[in-house]
Amino acid sequence: MRAIKGMATVDSHGQLALDDALTIDRDLRVEVIILVPDSLEIDADDQQKAKILDDLRESLQDMKEGRIYPIAELWDGIDV
Repeated sequence: MRAIKGMATVDSHGQLALDDALTIDRDLRVEVIILVPDSLEIDADDQQKAKILDDLRESLQDMKEGRIYPIAELWDGIDV
């Protein structure tokens, strides 16, 4: 047996939602060990990291779909 480490969120129904897809065979039964932080409060730093990752994923999707702008246009209207 081998271990794969990843992060997940427990939703309002008590179901796990993995942050990233697993790259293993499908329809395979697995054993899950859940490590819960001592404090049930979500760390603010983790929230910031999650927000940054979401923003990066959105930016990557924008790029893939052609929603990009020349760098020179990004400075238009910005007074320093």
